[in-house]
Amino acid sequence: MFDLLIQNILVSYGFAVDLEDAKQDCFVLILKTLGKFKPENGKAFNYFTTIIMNNLRLIYTKNKKYREKLDAYEELLRNKSS
Repeated sequence: MFDLLIQNILVSYGFAVDLEDAKQDCFVLILKTLGKFKPENGKAFNYFTTIIMNNLRLIYTKNKKYREKLDAYEELLRNKSS
């Protein structure tokens, strides 16, 4: 069921991340937080959707910053060689 939830969130929101890596990261995070879930505090669907969304945002932001650093470094190298 978690696989389907993760897959649907990835496809629906169109996160530009590696699908398999993101799914594995989300599964690991779900397994880590499974013991913290308390049914009296809310629905499982909402709890795990929030965890997955936050994790995917983190992965996307981290990848974006890494690409920006690489682009800046390449630009620096081009400017030095000119």
